[in-house]
Amino acid sequence: MRKIILCIILLLLFNYCSNKPEPINYGHDSCENCRMIISNPNYGAELVTSKGKVYKFDSIECLADFSMSNENNINTTLWVTNFNGNAELINKEVSFFLLSENLRSPMGLNLTAFSSIIELDNMKQQHGGSEIKWKELLGYVKEKWNK
Repeated sequence: MRKIILCIILLLLFNYCSNKPEPINYGHDSCENCRMIISNPNYGAELVTSKGKVYKFDSIECLADFSMSNENNINTTLWVTNFNGNAELINKEVSFFLLSENLRSPMGLNLTAFSSIIELDNMKQQHGGSEIKWKELLGYVKEKWNK
């Protein structure tokens, strides 16, 4: 009996401390960084702590700014919305980023995420712009927002 109770407790703790994102409630959830309502399902992002706390953002640039301001969160996962994916959140580590003036992101830095390089290249052909890596993206946000 003790083993069963211990297994149940461990299972609950494991589920409670998940590093998985949760769906964004567009039109209701607000951005942790700028406090605006998250309204565009082509954008949006999340930071999930090792303890399972979820911070939601209206854009990649707000996620980037928040993550730079809170660097002590070393065991976090970062999630961005796949532009072509019906509000699907994808891990930042496997994402491809496009900087294009013709794809206006909610905070105006024109950053968009894709789940594959093929999707990024297709959008780049249609809308122009250039691929930007996460480290460069952090520097771009810092420079544009003078931080």
